[in-house]
Amino acid sequence: MKPKILYIQTHYYHGKQPKFLKELKKRKDIIIIWQSDLTSDSIKNATGIITTMHLDQLGMLSFSSELEAFLNRGGRWFFNGHMMRPLVFGLQNYIPIKESGKQGLALTPLADHPIFKGIDRSKFGESKGVAGFYGRGHNPMPRGATAITGIGTKKNPLDWDWSISNSGQKSGRIFSHAGNTLLSVAGDEEATKQLRENIFSWTLSKDNL
Repeated sequence: MKPKILYIQTHYYHGKQPKFLKELKKRKDIIIIWQSDLTSDSIKNATGIITTMHLDQLGMLSFSSELEAFLNRGGRWFFNGHMMRPLVFGLQNYIPIKESGKQGLALTPLADHPIFKGIDRSKFGESKGVAGFYGRGHNPMPRGATAITGIGTKKNPLDWDWSISNSGQKSGRIFSHAGNTLLSVAGDEEATKQLRENIFSWTLSKDNL
């Protein structure tokens, strides 16, 4: 079976569709599915999963066991948004920033990661002179996760990567971005395009499959 990304769509776009969604529809390695059409087999047959900030997490709770099985067999999940439900064991609820002003929104690279290969993360700090589009808080890291991008003076983990070991066998991964969906993050267009390709490559990786 060829690697496939399951892109779970929840948000309706009225009028013109965003450029990134048009790109997704042209790719043969990405399956776009409405969350209302999601089934256990959809998750079972996926190599990677991408969810957006609009994910209906309450509805997704009914697929918790399928997500656990997906990760246990080495699947990769790119999560965008605020975690508000324990979709798999170890996840905790989103914490918004408490600092005021630009210093509370400042981004700090904390570790290298394939998602950001060839990208200057400082370009995502502002959009048209306004800060905060990239993120305004963090999803608490599970034990063993690695902080990738920090926010604010305390450098709380806005981006993190968690490798989930399955009794020393295959390791699933979750990349958490606690902000707007990175496929269309406001900012530098060229950097965003490269970021999309990096996200697809990472999510499709079958190192552990």
